[in-house]
Amino acid sequence: AKIASTPAKQGDKVSAVGNGRGQGYLTEIKGEVTGLGMDVRVATEDGLSFDTLKDMIVTDADVVPGYSGGPMMNAQGEVVGMNSAASQGTTSAQVYGFAIPIERALSIVEQIRAGKSDDSVTVGKNAALGITVGLSEQGRVSVLAVGPNSGAAKAGIKEGDTILSLDGQSVSSPAQVAKQVRTHKVGDTITLEISRGGGAPQTIEVTLGESPVN
Repeated sequence: AKIASTPAKQGDKVSAVGNGRGQGYLTEIKGEVTGLGMDVRVATEDGLSFDTLKDMIVTDADVVPGYSGGPMMNAQGEVVGMNSAASQGTTSAQVYGFAIPIERALSIVEQIRAGKSDDSVTVGKNAALGITVGLSEQGRVSVLAVGPNSGAAKAGIKEGDTILSLDGQSVSSPAQVAKQVRTHKVGDTITLEISRGGGAPQTIEVTLGESPVN
């Protein structure tokens, strides 16, 4: 893909390319730039809190979930942004798409290549419990697998355990567990409250290891 040499401008014709709603193939939807430099408040993955995306390109193209990570392209087919969010709505007039300006996305790429971490960019391996979690039939966070030699394995976490809370905060989804772990560093100790086989809750301390990938 060719990167645009100039930023998107108000009124530019653009198209968003992505895997809309996980359909399994790419589609293109067209619109125009209706705003620049907008800060957008978006729900986090677990739906329980919000993050703010700053300095976004706004388009009236009907972006839906599944387009995130795909390119926003100008009329010449050059990439001007990375699709990142969409507004809620039921009609075309209510739906807007939001993209990170590609020059800002590429500046983060260069920061990562240079090995420079900051408050929003982590270079290297994240902290990890070393478990795979999912929702049980009862809607509780259940341990599906435990990695060998992981912090969880060394602490005695077993497949089938139910995680009730992490560092004193109740958890009701795998996304909540992941979000809480991401606030820690490798080597930190966290406290899990679990139940096993329907028994009484028990507290286990786990020293976080490294994630399997950077």
